[in-house]
Amino acid sequence: MRERPEQSREPLLAPLTLLHEPSIPERKQMLADKRARLVEQLAEIQDSIDFIDAKQRFYDNVLSGATPYVSVLIPFAALAKESEEPGELKGAERK
Repeated sequence: MRERPEQSREPLLAPLTLLHEPSIPERKQMLADKRARLVEQLAEIQDSIDFIDAKQRFYDNVLSGATPYVSVLIPFAALAKESEEPGELKGAERK
């Protein structure tokens, strides 16, 4: 870790550094606020990664035969019914 950063990554923080020590409490608060936002974003990203990992495990289990495939987008009853015509589900409206 460097002892002295080349320049601030926070553009609003840079002018405050010219005020030296009196602006330290305000700079600390700005950094704390930024950190809180980053922690929140990190949690959202981790949730997305966890969801992707869970879906990958599900797909791995489906492909290995350990878990039957079930779609939450297509009702099971519609999949179980025979088609009236190729490419159509029984009971589906024609347009």
